[in-house]
Amino acid sequence: YSAGDVLHKASVITLVSVPLIGVVAAMMLSWQRIFFPRDLVILLVFHTLACMGITVGYHRMLTHQGFTAPAWLRTIILICGAMAFEGTPAQWAATHIKHHAHSDEDGDPHSPWRFGRSTRGLLRGLWWAHTGWLFDREQTSARRWAPDLIADRDLMRINKLFPLIALSSLIVPTLLGWAITGTAAGAFS
Repeated sequence: YSAGDVLHKASVITLVSVPLIGVVAAMMLSWQRIFFPRDLVILLVFHTLACMGITVGYHRMLTHQGFTAPAWLRTIILICGAMAFEGTPAQWAATHIKHHAHSDEDGDPHSPWRFGRSTRGLLRGLWWAHTGWLFDREQTSARRWAPDLIADRDLMRINKLFPLIALSSLIVPTLLGWAITGTAAGAFS
């Protein structure tokens, strides 16, 4: 390996692992004081639901049309995807459809190569590919890249409810934690 390769790999490992280590350390240091087993269970359940909503719903079902589901199940999966705060189903799928049409070339909305191949460019590209594209002012046109999704009334209902769904994904786990500990009754009386 060249020095550049080693630096690149070390940078990626650091950017991926240090935040995760920090979260785990904070959980361990606050264990049984402000962070309890029930909190870990709630975190894992909601994280799993949001991840499944993105990977199964937004990605496999909408972007790749890998399967169809009954309307009730489709709605649940897409609501779970909206809980991940990565955008509406139509917008996310349109962006990913465009990504596949222009993968790692000009026009790819979340290419890791966007800022070049230097170590600094790759570090910026890592952030861009995973998170930065969500904040891009120039969002992919869902009308152009996913017109079939725009025509889907059920999906567009979820699109319109996205802010409420995203907000509820913060409120519901909190209320659930209060309800489990029994402090919710005291807090609201």
